[in-house]
Amino acid sequence: MIFNRLDARLLGRLVLLVAALAGGGYAALHHAYGLALGALVLLVVLVLDLTRYLTRGQQALADFTLALKYRDFSRQYPVQSVPASLRPLHEAFNQVNATFRELRAEQEGQFQYLQTILALLDTGIVSYDAAGTVAWVNEAFKNTLQLPYLKNIHALQL
Repeated sequence: MIFNRLDARLLGRLVLLVAALAGGGYAALHHAYGLALGALVLLVVLVLDLTRYLTRGQQALADFTLALKYRDFSRQYPVQSVPASLRPLHEAFNQVNATFRELRAEQEGQFQYLQTILALLDTGIVSYDAAGTVAWVNEAFKNTLQLPYLKNIHALQL
C-alpha cells in the first residue's frame, strides 16, 4: 500500500518534470522566451523537489546507522510529523532502538549482579587478559595478598 503511494507520488513528480521540460521547449521554439524562462525556473524547482523527495529516506537511514555506530540508542524518530512513506521506516528505527535499550539495561543488571556476587565471596578472584593486564580483582584477593592494587598479574611472580 505504501509502495503504491510512493510510486504514484514519484510518477506525479516525473510527469510534472516532463511537462515543464516540454512546455519550456515548446515556448522556446515559438520565441516565447519569457515563458521558456518561467518553465526553466519551474524545472529547476521540480528537480530540487524530486532530489529532496528521493534522498529523504536515505538521510534517515544514514542518521540511524551513524547512531548505531556510536551506540546511541536514545534517539526517537518522529512518526507522526513525517510523510507517510517514511513512517514505517521511523517506526522500525524506534523499535530497534527500544530493543537495544532493553538489552543494554538487562546486560547492565546482570553485570551489576555478577559484580556484587564476586565482591561478596571470601575466595580471592582475579580476572586478567592474555597479556596479564588485570581487569578485575575482588577485595578477598587483595586482602589475602595484602595488595592495595594490582595492574598486571606478572607482578605476582617472585
